[in-house]
Amino acid sequence: MWEAADIAAAIDSHPDVAADALGAVMLDATGPRLEAAGLTAAAQMFGRPPGDFWVEQLQGRNLVDSFARALSVRGVAIDFGGAAFGAVDLAASNLDPVKAAAFLARAAAFRCRILRDGVVMGSGVLVGPTTVLTAFHVLAATPTMVAEPWSKVTVLLSDGRSIDAVMPPLVASPTTADEAASRLPRDDTLFGDNNDYAIIRLARPAGALMGSAPLPTKPGAYSRRAAVIVVHYPDGEDKGIGIGSLAKIPRLTSRWGHSVETRGGSSGGGCFDATLTLAGIHQGKGWRDGGRLVPTAKFYDRILPVVTTDLAPPRMWSLDGTPDGEFVIGRQSFFEAFALARGNGRVRGIRVKRADAAGNLAGLAFSFAMLDRMTARSPDTRQCRISFETLIPDLANDILRRAAAVGFECAAIEDRPGVAAGQSAPEAVGADRGRRAAAALDATAAAVGRQLWLFIDHPAIAFGDAMRAELEGFIDQALKLPNLRLVVAGFEAVAIPGLEFQTPPNPPDIGAPGLMTDYVTGFGESDVRLFLADAAAAAGKSPSAERVAELVQMGLAGLDEVNGIYSPWAARQVAERLRPAVRAMFKAVI
Repeated sequence: MWEAADIAAAIDSHPDVAADALGAVMLDATGPRLEAAGLTAAAQMFGRPPGDFWVEQLQGRNLVDSFARALSVRGVAIDFGGAAFGAVDLAASNLDPVKAAAFLARAAAFRCRILRDGVVMGSGVLVGPTTVLTAFHVLAATPTMVAEPWSKVTVLLSDGRSIDAVMPPLVASPTTADEAASRLPRDDTLFGDNNDYAIIRLARPAGALMGSAPLPTKPGAYSRRAAVIVVHYPDGEDKGIGIGSLAKIPRLTSRWGHSVETRGGSSGGGCFDATLTLAGIHQGKGWRDGGRLVPTAKFYDRILPVVTTDLAPPRMWSLDGTPDGEFVIGRQSFFEAFALARGNGRVRGIRVKRADAAGNLAGLAFSFAMLDRMTARSPDTRQCRISFETLIPDLANDILRRAAAVGFECAAIEDRPGVAAGQSAPEAVGADRGRRAAAALDATAAAVGRQLWLFIDHPAIAFGDAMRAELEGFIDQALKLPNLRLVVAGFEAVAIPGLEFQTPPNPPDIGAPGLMTDYVTGFGESDVRLFLADAAAAAGKSPSAERVAELVQMGLAGLDEVNGIYSPWAARQVAERLRPAVRAMFKAVI
């Protein structure tokens, strides 16, 4: 079905036919007669495109539909859509209420404000743990060119944290001279490659806990009256999230209009369609006082490589990313296993083992702390800890209870005929209940769009046959399910289901699933060097080789070692020795 913008474009493209059509419409119209020459002269006097001005005058007389039909019978192609009010795509104009509610909650978290020299200039959305998408003109004092020097840019996250941005942007495209002067170019050829967007990097991955704006697998096309959600901060304040519809801008496809009311401070806000993925970024006022956005298709190919590589770091040097957090030394294999298991291949988790099965449990507990931080840094993952302090008579439902506490609610597992207590062997009953618990959790994880990591603690008690069967059934089933991942800590003397990979499996996606083995064996000098390199990189420093060697020697001095390997629990002592030097790396240089 035609829109007002289509009629305006037809007037500009076919002025003589439009004049004849207007004359025909005026034959039956009441009120003052509209003349083609007068309308065009008035448009020129006001500096308006004739088509836009004509349509406004016709709309004021409720004559646009009659005029559109007059154009059509004179050979101008006009889309009447086959229905009185036009053929609107219901899928594009309606929102799934459950998915929309979940999206709005996430959007309230991943939106942010962009400050330039301490003043809120616009909005943005997190697209990764360390990356923010916004409009270029929000960042630049001269919005038509990428040039030094850059102002100080700060990102104010939705939870109130203020994080410096690293300038210049990772990718950027300035705006057009016309748009900088609050005008729209006459046609698409005048935009060139100027599409007014930028990706900036946060100085630290502070955005990981806030989630990120979802990108489409393919940029969506314009759809008449399609729903649009604008995630922004009008006037730099939290005034909610805007809901409206798309509108066409005459003669343009490089910009789309929308009906959401915006203000200063809205620029750079994310615009999302009915798929609840990014449709574009809000740029400013559009045609006829509506808003306008830059469609995702205008920048998708340039930002995608940046966004897809902005994942949780492959390793950590500090659990909270600061020099005051708990330092991580010598656990690289854990992070490599986590990265492998995040995908959809054969690796479905991590088997953490102590080299001395009767030794200190500290390495196992620290593994949970690392998992907790890694899942927090990856917006689509969550973790749940399964502990065994006492005998648990109903392990399957105890697992579901713990999962419900972190947002994954499932119906309780009930007895099934033939595999209930007294009807089959305890091992068979337990295995069946464990498998059904895993299947229920996977279904819930799929419904909420999250990957659930289950950390299974080393037991403090001896298992009975039924309890062990429930756990084995749960693990066996979880290894086969797409939305569940496992970390099994300890259990060195127990055979558990699935393969144990010492190295990444090849091929990675064909064959039986299993867990990557992470041996807690200790650490060496190279691990301390790696820790210092990561800490220095996070601080933006480049210490000399001599200084690194000095710090390594200081950290390891006097500690017992066997063939260059230090015991796992000595890492805490090394960390505290090095903490003052690491803190010094983060001190600002004036």
